[in-house]
Amino acid sequence: MSPSLLRRPNAVGHAGAIIAQGKGTAKSKIEAFKTADVKQAQFPTDITDLVEQHS
Repeated sequence: MSPSLLRRPNAVGHAGAIIAQGKGTAKSKIEAFKTADVKQAQFPTDITDLVEQHS
């Protein structure tokens, strides 16, 4: 899920660890994913479509 949906930018779990402790931002992570052509779900309901595309 896109980090932009998080309520608190530094309150992230394992997948968001890269933006913890002042090392990056949600915006920088989103841009890095785009650059690497990593598909991101904007909403939880988008996850099923992303998984089906890669099955």
